[in-house]
Amino acid sequence: MKIQIGQIVHYHMSQADADQVLANRRNAGSAGNRPRGGDVLPFMIVVVYDEHCVNGRVVLDGTDILWMTSCTEGDGPGQWFLPPYSPELQDYGSPEPIDYGISEITDDSTPEIMGTS
Repeated sequence: MKIQIGQIVHYHMSQADADQVLANRRNAGSAGNRPRGGDVLPFMIVVVYDEHCVNGRVVLDGTDILWMTSCTEGDGPGQWFLPPYSPELQDYGSPEPIDYGISEITDDSTPEIMGTS
């Protein structure tokens, strides 16, 4: 799969990442739930170096972010990975048509409101 900017993947937080977030929060006065090594969080890709190495923002459960540079793909701490595919989440089906109460446009291009005749 080709990775592109703006794509959201998953990031496996290391304990060092969690410690850095806590230190940054103490210094900056940011707030949020405590991050832990092993947490899996959303990661928005901002720069693509190649299909396995990117820069991006880890979305934290708080008022701050964690910026990661030259982050590699993999399944270990401090790496990003593609979320597992789930057909149940991907199959949205066809939406039901919405009835706005307007009939099709007539020849004189004036919409007719249904139920007003």
